[in-house]
Amino acid sequence: MAKTGDENLTPMMRQYRSIKETCGDAILMFRSGDVRKGLGDFYEMFEEDAKVAARVLKSRAWFT
Repeated sequence: MAKTGDENLTPMMRQYRSIKETCGDAILMFRSGDVRKGLGDFYEMFEEDAKVAARVLKSRAWFT
């Protein structure tokens, strides 16, 4: 069942939140880009996962 506000999320964020509900203690990384189309091949993390990973990796991160 969709939660309040989920209808405004992108399909990727809906998928992210759905997976986090069952694997909440795991840090999820989504593969992005399409090398076949000349776009970068990289991984993205969202929400609290991005903050935790930035601390662990001692990395700077941009949070939106």
